[in-house]
Amino acid sequence: MAWTADQPSVAAPIVGARTLTHLTENLGAAELHLDADTTAALNTVSAPQHGGYPYGGLGTAQRSRDFHGSKAQANLIDGGSDAPLGHA
Repeated sequence: MAWTADQPSVAAPIVGARTLTHLTENLGAAELHLDADTTAALNTVSAPQHGGYPYGGLGTAQRSRDFHGSKAQANLIDGGSDAPLGHA
């Protein structure tokens, strides 16, 4: 939660607490300040990766699903390519 709150594009992190303990722990993140090394490590593991949705297997399955009762191939992204846009 502390890392999320420190991201410049995040206006407010969403707390998903099911118990009072969860809520208390999540609210404690407001007082937590991460050091530069921890922040850098979290930034590294959270960076977007190529090959995921919508370009990987799940995206391919979505482009070939039924549309209005037919088995039409939906070439929605870059002519149906599994490569990210701009990468043939």
